[in-house]
Amino acid sequence: MDSLFGLNRGHRKYWMRHCLRILCVCICMFWAACSDGGDSGDGPDDGLVPPALSLAWPADPPRSAKASPHSFGAADVAGLSPGSQQNGAALEIRSGSDDFGWATFALQLSGDELPASVNVSDFSLPAGQRAWLAVGNWSTLKWEWRAPFERGQLPVWSLDPHAAFRSPNARLYLALAVERDGQLDFLGGSFTTYAPSDELGFPRLGMWYADPYKSSLADCARYDVHIGDYNYLVPTGQGDKPFGTALKDLNPGIVLLTYTAFSEINYLQDFDGLGTNPYLPAWPAGWLLTEAGTTLSSAINASATSISVSDWEQSGPVHDGQSSPWEIFHVDGDVQVGQEIMTVTGLNPGAMTLTVTRGAYGSSAAAHSGGERIAPIARYWPGTYVTNLTPSSPLASLDGASGPESFWQYYLRMSASGVDQSGGWFDNLSNVRDGLLLDRMEDTQSWLAGEVVNSIDHDRDNVADDFAAFDSAWLSGIESITTALNSQYPGKPVLRNNGGGRRFGDYNGNNFESFPRDEWNDSGNDPAAEWHYNMFGAPDEDFGGLVEWATLSPQPNYTWLETYEDDNPADPNGDGSYDNPFDKPGFKPNYRKMRFGLCSALVAGSYFSYEINTNGHGSLGLMWFDEYDDSGRERGWLGQPVAAPLQLWVDPNDDAQGVWAREYEHGLALVNPYPSAKSITLPAGQWQRLSGSQQPQINNGEIARGELALPAQDGLLLKRSE
Repeated sequence: MDSLFGLNRGHRKYWMRHCLRILCVCICMFWAACSDGGDSGDGPDDGLVPPALSLAWPADPPRSAKASPHSFGAADVAGLSPGSQQNGAALEIRSGSDDFGWATFALQLSGDELPASVNVSDFSLPAGQRAWLAVGNWSTLKWEWRAPFERGQLPVWSLDPHAAFRSPNARLYLALAVERDGQLDFLGGSFTTYAPSDELGFPRLGMWYADPYKSSLADCARYDVHIGDYNYLVPTGQGDKPFGTALKDLNPGIVLLTYTAFSEINYLQDFDGLGTNPYLPAWPAGWLLTEAGTTLSSAINASATSISVSDWEQSGPVHDGQSSPWEIFHVDGDVQVGQEIMTVTGLNPGAMTLTVTRGAYGSSAAAHSGGERIAPIARYWPGTYVTNLTPSSPLASLDGASGPESFWQYYLRMSASGVDQSGGWFDNLSNVRDGLLLDRMEDTQSWLAGEVVNSIDHDRDNVADDFAAFDSAWLSGIESITTALNSQYPGKPVLRNNGGGRRFGDYNGNNFESFPRDEWNDSGNDPAAEWHYNMFGAPDEDFGGLVEWATLSPQPNYTWLETYEDDNPADPNGDGSYDNPFDKPGFKPNYRKMRFGLCSALVAGSYFSYEINTNGHGSLGLMWFDEYDDSGRERGWLGQPVAAPLQLWVDPNDDAQGVWAREYEHGLALVNPYPSAKSITLPAGQWQRLSGSQQPQINNGEIARGELALPAQDGLLLKRSE
């Protein structure tokens, strides 16, 4: 995780642009999602099963979906025994006694079918005996059990078409249990599937922080999924309306994911310093994440601006390329002594003294004793501090709390209340619409060390944290936050940004930001290997790739590939300004890079967005491409994938790498991740280039068949012309 740009950048730039335009906030009661109405749990238990799980799945099959019947019988028995492994994941049958007999079934699916219902229609069961039906859920890695049935009953289970019931090896796993003193003679049954080919067509397009003041409402509304805030008012032909309402009026099917990030907090209202965070001064010092620091070598009063410290260097765990020891302090960095924040303006290493500005960002200058801790505050995005989400975060009762809270509990409560949104100090979760996007909440955070800070010291003992121990503590906090969000917003899908790990079942997908990245071409890097790593993951490194997230996360799956015209991240110590190329006369986007990203997304079957930069996202300007809608002819023109990703050229040095393609109902996506052109043989059939105006030398309408030269680090979309 060497370059994770999943930040509050759109959020912060957005508030800079719109805080004076926001006239009101719509505050709604949270709505509760219904469960699926079925009984489920870990297994049968003396006539009862545990309460139903709360499932955030669609109540109806996909629109215009076509049902496909399947049958199964005793010959399909899988031989799956309690605790056995299937494709590396266990679906255990657990019981407190030996009072049950078991039969398990592995039913092969075809294509991309999603299981939709199961009907056990042919069995023999003694009178008075009970049996149970279960289906394997590959998101939770548990069996889900239906209420017991008896002779004469036909257990039919509506699953709601969902990828969670499709195993990694494309099977539907079923289990039947019967009380031990009975015998179940099973002969057969049936199940139906719904083909996801009748869902939203591809390309599926998304956008972060579209700006209705920079671009028209109509342009903002033509994407399939949005990330941002939707509660501020915008002018429409029917008067002022909340932005989200205006988008839904124009595109009723649009999905609106509300942005939130617990791991960073603004200390400035905007980068011109027009306001400091009024809540920050009262927070416990431990709510902010710091580096390993040192102590004051002597006491200081509230007006001292030259302070002496006990140590100038620190040492500890480092990442590759990071030197040790390192200097603790640097000019323009902020340090914390107790609850006071100071900005370092000068350094004297020989005398081990700092020149500082006291009482920064609304904190109070105070007297401090010799031996008191002084440490740099961790920063990543300009104008923000990194917060402490680990269990070491102290508890406090502030701003109307009913009891002691950690930082993330406080932040969630304040955000959900919609308090003081004109300042933008908290994310606005008062009216979450269709779901949530979690930014800067990766499973690990030790990558900050060596990227933008020298070390991490979450327990504030001035000893640089062991990376593995810190990441474990960090993940504990992330899991607690995710659980709390699912409880507070039941039924709302949650997409994460740059999550990296392999907890596919915990989120409705992962946003891969800045993919592909220009830095893959830096000296010493293997750009094709970098692409394959991000596409297909690395289980041994606990890294999930785009294809895995797009395949294994539960529905609705919003896995997303986000490509930037300009990959440069913001300077954590900068002023947050950005020189926007979109606004320059004669600007033309990097069409090759867009195709590279779009076709990578299509090979994986994910959403896609092309934006100018992480520092502003869609608020910098919206771009639309011929490939998005076949030059204005039809949205979703490719339809659905009809096969898995396919290698058209195999790398002789690594047969897991190559040039990749994926066939869709109405076209073909090709992508070459190599820094040199590759000659490939097209799949059987007749293909035709698009007819477009933006890059007519590429999209010239010509028939394509047989051999084709695919340029370096490029993608190409072809239409079926049969």
